[in-house]
Amino acid sequence: MPVAGRSVTGPQTAVTGKPGDVLEYCLAFSNPGGADLPNFAITDDVPSNVKVTVPNSTTVMMTPYSGKSIRLIRGNSPAVNLSAASGDDAGTLTSSGGGAGQGSLTVTLSTLLAGETGQICFQGAIR
Repeated sequence: MPVAGRSVTGPQTAVTGKPGDVLEYCLAFSNPGGADLPNFAITDDVPSNVKVTVPNSTTVMMTPYSGKSIRLIRGNSPAVNLSAASGDDAGTLTSSGGGAGQGSLTVTLSTLLAGETGQICFQGAIR
C-alpha cells in the first residue's frame, strides 16, 4: 500500500524570530507511489512555540488568506483557501488540543492522486 510522503522541512524565510512575530507554517505532501490514495487526510499538531487564534465570540482571527485560515495548493492548481471551522470545508484549524496542546491542523483531500504533490499552510505567532 503506498504511503504519502511528509515533509516539514524546506525553504525558510527567516532563521530567527521573537515572540509575537508572525510566521507561516507549511506542510508539503506527495504521493510518490503508483496508486491513488482514497480518503486521504493530513493532520498535524501546531508546534508548541506557535499561537494560533481561531474564531469564537470574543476573538478576532488572523485570516491571512483572503479571509480564511488555511491555504491549500494541489499540484499546479490555483490555491484554495479554507476556513478553520470544522464542517465548513475540507480544513480545520484549532487552537487547543493536539500533541503539544496548542492545536491541530486537519485537511481532508478526498483522493490524493498518484504522483500528486502539494502544500498546506497556516500562519501563527511565535510564543
